[in-house]
Amino acid sequence: MQTAKESLVSTEHARSRFAPHGEVLITPDGELIRFDVHGPFNAEALQALGYAMAQLLMSWKPKGPFATVSYWHKSMLASPDALQAYRGVLRQGRGMLPREVVNVWYVPPSVEGRALMEMHWRQLYVECDYPLEIFDTEAAALACVQERLHAAIQPR
Repeated sequence: MQTAKESLVSTEHARSRFAPHGEVLITPDGELIRFDVHGPFNAEALQALGYAMAQLLMSWKPKGPFATVSYWHKSMLASPDALQAYRGVLRQGRGMLPREVVNVWYVPPSVEGRALMEMHWRQLYVECDYPLEIFDTEAAALACVQERLHAAIQPR
Protein backbone atom coordinates (compact mmCIF):
# COMPACT_ATOMS: atom_id res chain seq x y z
CA MET A 1 0.00 0.00 0.00
CA GLN A 2 1.37 3.40 -0.94
CA THR A 3 -1.15 6.19 -0.98
CA ALA A 4 -1.46 9.52 0.87
CA LYS A 5 0.24 12.29 -1.04
CA GLU A 6 -1.43 14.87 1.18
CA SER A 7 0.69 16.67 3.72
CA LEU A 8 0.19 16.40 7.45
CA VAL A 9 1.05 19.21 9.85
CA SER A 10 2.37 18.00 13.19
CA THR A 11 0.82 20.79 15.25
CA GLU A 12 -2.65 19.74 14.08
CA HIS A 13 -2.10 16.50 16.04
CA ALA A 14 -1.13 18.10 19.35
CA ARG A 15 -2.87 16.56 22.37
CA SER A 16 -1.22 18.38 25.25
CA ARG A 17 -2.71 21.27 27.16
CA PHE A 18 0.62 23.02 26.52
CA ALA A 19 1.24 24.60 23.13
CA PRO A 20 3.73 22.90 20.81
CA HIS A 21 6.75 25.00 19.87
CA GLY A 22 8.07 23.88 16.52
CA GLU A 23 6.29 22.29 13.60
CA VAL A 24 6.90 19.60 11.00
CA LEU A 25 5.10 19.35 7.66
CA ILE A 26 5.10 15.71 6.47
CA THR A 27 4.60 14.94 2.77
CA PRO A 28 4.84 11.37 1.47
CA ASP A 29 5.60 11.10 -2.25
CA GLY A 30 6.23 7.67 -3.73
CA GLU A 31 9.39 6.23 -2.22
CA LEU A 32 10.15 9.44 -0.33
CA ILE A 33 8.81 11.11 2.78
CA ARG A 34 9.62 14.81 2.90
CA PHE A 35 9.75 16.62 6.24
CA ASP A 36 9.82 20.42 6.45
CA VAL A 37 11.17 20.96 9.96
CA HIS A 38 10.65 24.32 11.69
CA GLY A 39 12.32 24.58 15.10
CA PRO A 40 13.03 25.26 17.89
CA PHE A 41 11.19 22.40 19.60
CA ASN A 42 9.62 21.57 22.90
CA ALA A 43 8.44 18.10 23.92
CA GLU A 44 4.83 18.83 22.98
CA ALA A 45 5.81 19.58 19.38
CA LEU A 46 7.67 16.30 18.99
CA GLN A 47 4.93 14.31 20.71
CA ALA A 48 2.51 15.84 18.18
CA LEU A 49 4.91 14.70 15.43
CA GLY A 50 4.59 11.15 16.76
CA TYR A 51 0.79 11.34 16.53
CA ALA A 52 1.01 12.78 13.01
CA MET A 53 3.35 9.97 11.93
CA ALA A 54 0.99 7.35 13.36
CA GLN A 55 -1.81 8.96 11.33
CA LEU A 56 0.32 8.90 8.19
CA LEU A 57 1.23 5.25 8.63
CA MET A 58 -2.43 4.27 8.72
CA SER A 59 -2.70 5.29 5.04
CA TRP A 60 0.85 5.10 3.64
CA LYS A 61 3.24 2.17 3.45
CA PRO A 62 6.20 2.01 1.08
CA LYS A 63 6.03 -0.56 -1.73
CA GLY A 64 9.78 -1.07 -1.61
CA PRO A 65 12.93 0.79 -0.63
CA PHE A 66 12.22 4.29 0.62
CA ALA A 67 14.04 7.28 2.07
CA THR A 68 13.27 10.41 4.05
CA VAL A 69 14.54 13.90 3.40
CA SER A 70 14.22 16.64 6.00
CA TYR A 71 14.51 20.31 5.14
CA TRP A 72 15.45 22.21 8.29
CA HIS A 73 14.29 25.80 8.71
CA LYS A 74 15.02 28.41 11.35
CA SER A 75 16.40 26.35 14.27
CA MET A 76 17.65 22.90 15.38
CA LEU A 77 17.35 23.82 19.05
CA ALA A 78 15.39 21.42 21.26
CA SER A 79 15.02 21.00 24.98
CA PRO A 80 16.26 17.77 26.62
CA ASP A 81 12.66 16.60 27.09
CA ALA A 82 11.99 17.35 23.40
CA LEU A 83 14.90 15.12 22.42
CA GLN A 84 13.51 12.41 24.71
CA ALA A 85 10.11 12.75 22.99
CA TYR A 86 11.78 12.44 19.59
CA ARG A 87 13.53 9.26 20.74
CA GLY A 88 10.03 7.87 21.32
CA VAL A 89 8.95 8.93 17.83
CA LEU A 90 11.96 7.16 16.30
CA ARG A 91 11.30 3.98 18.27
CA GLN A 92 7.63 4.05 17.30
CA GLY A 93 8.56 4.42 13.63
CA ARG A 94 11.06 1.57 13.82
CA GLY A 95 8.25 -0.69 14.99
CA MET A 96 5.80 0.38 12.27
CA LEU A 97 7.91 0.69 9.12
CA PRO A 98 10.32 -1.47 7.16
CA ARG A 99 13.91 -0.26 7.26
CA GLU A 100 14.50 2.83 5.16
CA VAL A 101 17.44 3.20 2.80
CA VAL A 102 18.59 6.49 4.29
CA ASN A 103 17.41 9.54 6.21
CA VAL A 104 18.87 12.70 4.71
CA TRP A 105 18.80 16.10 6.35
CA TYR A 106 19.39 19.33 4.49
CA VAL A 107 20.48 21.82 7.15
CA PRO A 108 21.71 25.13 5.75
CA PRO A 109 24.51 26.77 7.76
CA SER A 110 22.08 29.56 8.67
CA VAL A 111 19.90 27.23 10.78
CA GLU A 112 20.20 28.29 14.42
CA GLY A 113 21.87 25.90 16.82
CA ARG A 114 23.32 23.52 14.24
CA ALA A 115 26.82 23.48 15.78
CA LEU A 116 25.34 22.83 19.22
CA MET A 117 22.54 20.38 18.38
CA GLU A 118 23.67 18.27 15.44
CA MET A 119 25.55 15.80 17.65
CA HIS A 120 22.47 15.33 19.88
CA TRP A 121 20.15 14.64 16.96
CA ARG A 122 22.72 12.28 15.39
CA GLN A 123 23.04 10.37 18.66
CA LEU A 124 19.31 9.67 18.68
CA TYR A 125 19.54 8.19 15.20
CA VAL A 126 22.47 5.99 16.22
CA GLU A 127 20.66 4.81 19.39
CA CYS A 128 17.54 3.92 17.42
CA ASP A 129 19.46 2.32 14.52
CA TYR A 130 18.53 4.77 11.76
CA PRO A 131 20.91 5.69 8.94
CA LEU A 132 21.40 9.47 8.82
CA GLU A 133 23.31 11.76 6.48
CA ILE A 134 23.40 15.55 6.96
CA PHE A 135 24.24 18.03 4.18
CA ASP A 136 24.77 21.79 3.86
CA THR A 137 23.28 21.99 0.37
CA GLU A 138 19.99 20.79 -1.05
CA ALA A 139 21.72 19.48 -4.18
CA ALA A 140 24.03 17.23 -2.15
CA ALA A 141 21.14 16.00 0.00
CA LEU A 142 18.97 15.10 -2.99
CA ALA A 143 21.88 13.48 -4.82
CA CYS A 144 22.47 11.24 -1.79
CA VAL A 145 18.80 10.23 -1.67
CA GLN A 146 18.71 9.39 -5.38
CA GLU A 147 22.00 7.48 -5.23
CA ARG A 148 20.90 5.38 -2.24
CA LEU A 149 17.45 4.64 -3.67
CA HIS A 150 18.93 3.71 -7.04
CA ALA A 151 21.44 1.37 -5.40
CA ALA A 152 18.70 -0.21 -3.27
CA ILE A 153 16.51 -1.15 -6.23
CA GLN A 154 19.29 -2.45 -8.48
CA PRO A 155 19.45 -6.26 -8.77
CA ARG A 156 22.48 -7.69 -7.04
